[in-house]
Amino acid sequence: MAITIPGTGVTTYTYTADVAPILNSDCAACHNSRQHDGGVNLTTYAGVMQVVTPGSEQSTLVLVVQPQGPMYGNLSGNRNQKVQIIYDWVVSSHAAQ
Repeated sequence: MAITIPGTGVTTYTYTADVAPILNSDCAACHNSRQHDGGVNLTTYAGVMQVVTPGSEQSTLVLVVQPQGPMYGNLSGNRNQKVQIIYDWVVSSHAAQ
């Protein structure tokens, strides 16, 4: 059975303050303007929005960072906290910039 880490319901997360630092430290090495693995550039808000549907827990970004997702192991530090922030940003904060 797949493990899903839901968010905490925080609605005040923003891309600039909360999500960009995670993506820049853990994802941008492979998903940037020069090397966009999977056709994804995660260094800009516009690029991230290619894999996010505001309000949807089925957004690609939410799914790939879950414990069963292919990118979970690339997260550094407190992975579960980062997964919750990304989830809350997409689902509860509707991907606010």
